[in-house]
Amino acid sequence: MVLPTGTALPNDVEGVTLAQEKMQPVEGRRPAHRKSAKSPEFYRQSWILNPAGCLIREEIKNRVERLGLPLGIAAELHSPACNWR
Repeated sequence: MVLPTGTALPNDVEGVTLAQEKMQPVEGRRPAHRKSAKSPEFYRQSWILNPAGCLIREEIKNRVERLGLPLGIAAELHSPACNWR
């Protein structure tokens, strides 16, 4: 399960932290339009993500949806590093 730091497990889930990995979304170069990853405008961009089922993709999707925005997918690419299911 991928969760932001400091987020408690749901009440119906029992578990322990096995590992922590920093996740850093980045944006293509557009000097005049730099946006913070904390800004809703950052999440309005089209994303290049792993296919559905990747927990990192699901976390990004959840963050976008919490802002009331649609998840824009520019491309889906399979990354062997995202086999966390």
